Amino acid sequence: MLCNFWYIACAASRLGSNPRATRVLDQELVLFRDDAGKPHALLNRCCHRGVQLSLGKVVDGAIACRYHGWRYDGSGRCIHIPSLTADGRILLANLF
Repeated sequence: MLCNFWYIACAASRLGSNPRATRVLDQELVLFRDDAGKPHALLNRCCHRGVQLSLGKVVDGAIACRYHGWRYDGSGRCIHIPSLTADGRILLANLF
């Protein structure tokens, strides 16, 4: 497979403010623009539950998963988990 080459994923004029799903070779990707208009490409799945990020939306320049709202910056780093408290602990529902 010719992985280490440049491929066109989408014409720049077709990448607007909403995320866009595409496929390059065998990789499902999501394309989006940050707040500065810079385009980014990530694997099209949230690492939390595997939901397609292309179903989400761009929030504050990051792609937000539609399922639980996890956000990823243009490098693919998770920068926001809504259920995380300020001290970094995950909130658990009271089951009793």
